[in-house]
Amino acid sequence: MKTGKLNSHQLHHSVLSVLNEGNDRSQAKVGEDVAYYECRSNYLAFSTDPITGATKEIGSLSVIVSCNDVAAGGAIPRGLLMTLLLPPSTTMEEIEEIATDASKTARELGVEILGGHTEITSAVTRPVISSTVFGTCEAIPPGVKPGDAIVLTKKVAMEATGIFIREKEKELAHLSREERREGLELADQLSVLEEAKIAVDYGVNRMHDVTEGGLLGALHEMIFDRAIGFQLDLDKVPVSPVTQKIADHFGLDVYQLISSGAMIISLEEERADGLVEALGARGIEANVIGRFTDGTDVRVYKGGKKIEIDLKEVDEIYRVMG
Repeated sequence: MKTGKLNSHQLHHSVLSVLNEGNDRSQAKVGEDVAYYECRSNYLAFSTDPITGATKEIGSLSVIVSCNDVAAGGAIPRGLLMTLLLPPSTTMEEIEEIATDASKTARELGVEILGGHTEITSAVTRPVISSTVFGTCEAIPPGVKPGDAIVLTKKVAMEATGIFIREKEKELAHLSREERREGLELADQLSVLEEAKIAVDYGVNRMHDVTEGGLLGALHEMIFDRAIGFQLDLDKVPVSPVTQKIADHFGLDVYQLISSGAMIISLEEERADGLVEALGARGIEANVIGRFTDGTDVRVYKGGKKIEIDLKEVDEIYRVMG
């Protein structure tokens, strides 16, 4: 396709008409520079995220990861703006596929795509998609406190597992059909909206979705520039066998792989088991994997022994996908 913005016909026919389907409170339009959304709430929560490490199903992934951030902030995602930067080799069919995937996922999550920007540019060699989501909430979570339990939902590196299986099919030809099926099923569990709502209703101090940097990166983000440390037992962290097999194949640290779908929840230690039970009652796996501590000491255990960790500067996925 020609470099530059899509023309009005292409934009309307292949993108906006798809994204607007089912929207009740807003309609993205050609020629409009802003989008409006009607709401009443104490707070608006905003978050933005790019998708740069994957090329397949990026429309859906972009909606999920940005909505996860807002949900982890204790808010309900409401509206989304999306920017697509696509290389000149992109076809209209591929653009329509991205828009269709994004629209379908947005409807499933109850969020409306308000508008955005779509452009063909030689500045990128593969599709890059960035979405900004806003949500509404009545209160702001108070934050991590020393003594809080660390609860982890689902499993680590589920997102990375799906990306590797879809993008590195030849390198992972040794995986059985059952292992591939299991890995792709993990990649269908990336939304944290339901568990975030349960946690908000239960009453928690902080939530954080586990994205780039994996579990270890996310925990360090939660204590950054604060007089708080953590104690973590890796034996209590759920890892799917196929995820571990893929990580071992590429020589990657499974605890530092992008892990959308997993969420860290911080709350008083004596209330943690009740939250695990509440999540389990809704079919959501959750485990107490450690606790936040006074001071800045970080202690990580495996096999009952304290181990040293090598915190990576970037997510482990880029060693393979970069």
